[in-house]
Amino acid sequence: MSKRKEYQKLVRKQIKEWNEELEKLQADVEKAGKDAGEEMHRQVERLEYKISHGEEKLEELTEATEDALDEIIEGLDTAWDSMKEAFQQAAEKFKD
Repeated sequence: MSKRKEYQKLVRKQIKEWNEELEKLQADVEKAGKDAGEEMHRQVERLEYKISHGEEKLEELTEATEDALDEIIEGLDTAWDSMKEAFQQAAEKFKD
């Protein structure tokens, strides 16, 4: 399997997992209702944005030329690190 296809598979799997985790967090916010607070709502919105950004990067990877592939993968790695951090922060805030 090519480097591109392997990375696409990995990215799709990770986006799916993040969407599933986001759905759980959204359910927690809805369950908390008014008690959820503005910060929890902002966290969910931030995660939605980051997932959307990851999907855009996946599209870039799909359309990238071989010459641009390494640069796109580097950008995805940066986006992934940011997403992991955002989910960790959200999880900590939701546990409080």
